[in-house]
Amino acid sequence: MENPDGSVNNALIPPFLPTEHLDKLPYTKELIYSFGTPPHRTRFTLMLPGSKITPHRDLQPNWFNKVRVHIPIQTHPDVTFHIWEEDETLTPEDRTDVHFSADGAWVFDTWRVHAITNFSDVPRIHLIVDLEPRGDLYSLMFDGIDRKKIDQTFSYQYPSTYTTDRETLEWLTAKQPEIGVALWNTVVVDKNPQVGRYQYATEFWNS
Repeated sequence: MENPDGSVNNALIPPFLPTEHLDKLPYTKELIYSFGTPPHRTRFTLMLPGSKITPHRDLQPNWFNKVRVHIPIQTHPDVTFHIWEEDETLTPEDRTDVHFSADGAWVFDTWRVHAITNFSDVPRIHLIVDLEPRGDLYSLMFDGIDRKKIDQTFSYQYPSTYTTDRETLEWLTAKQPEIGVALWNTVVVDKNPQVGRYQYATEFWNS
């Protein structure tokens, strides 16, 4: 993305404007802006055959108040998201396994612990768009969904303040952490408390 003066915005601080590279991809640009709400961090992600992303939560401050949309470009039924309700000891019984098929856009609660496996023989490519939770996005996500299920989704109690380490916050804000604190209601600590938090058995990937 670019800053209004034309310089590259490598930090995750708005406003975000299309770069010359995105202008060369008109359909992708149309897709990114089709949700009716301003896009933030946007990228293509590649996951090679046989690879895995270990359990984690997307708790960096920029995603404290965003909706992350996955749009599969190339995938396979053996590419699986694993999502848990609990965030300390991870067990197969508490896990939901979901394949994001390439016939639509997918949203899930990235604040919950999740992992990803690509046990197929093809690379997985997703377009991932972080969106502000306003405009038409709510209707796109929840029209036609049972109200009880929506209430259950929003029953999860998120913290009102996010805690992160200074190194992470300086990276997110291009060494302007005071801006990040103002934007994300962030408390800076010596070490990110999420590091090394999760426990899971060695047989996790096969269970």
